[in-house]
Amino acid sequence: MNAPAPAPVFRPVPTSFAARLEADPWQALGLRRDATRAEIGPAFRRLARAYHPDRSAPFLRASNAAILRTLYAARSRALAAAPR
Repeated sequence: MNAPAPAPVFRPVPTSFAARLEADPWQALGLRRDATRAEIGPAFRRLARAYHPDRSAPFLRASNAAILRTLYAARSRALAAAPR
């Protein structure tokens, strides 16, 4: 009789998409580090429209919701650091 296969080990990957985006909000928004507040808004809206869960296929909704939360956090961090 064959022995059962060991259960796979699932480890979180530290370089996940969301982790990379959280580390650098400008990269998440596709902007340079010296972006102004006027550039941050349109960049965020463009990405939010693309990744909004209501505009996604059903099988992508959960992952797009996580990406959208990351984009919200990136926008607020970038706006806080941007010169007024």
